[in-house]
Amino acid sequence: MKKISHNIKIVTTANSLQDNIKILSLYEKCDDINLIAFAMNEYGRMSRLLCMYFGPFTYISTNKQLSLGQFNMNELKSLFKNQ
Repeated sequence: MKKISHNIKIVTTANSLQDNIKILSLYEKCDDINLIAFAMNEYGRMSRLLCMYFGPFTYISTNKQLSLGQFNMNELKSLFKNQ
């Protein structure tokens, strides 16, 4: 079979803060692939930040939020400003 991508993206909608733990737990099961996994919605915002620690990247918007819980570039810059 021909390989199409080096990444696998899994996105779900968080209905509680515990859903962040569920989606991020996929990273420990997928050591040998580039996984991008996070949750949408206001509850899932934490997973959007933490997935950068576990995986290759996250998705942000340049100015207007394109999906629920998504950070824009200025929000992300301000969060990491003192890092």
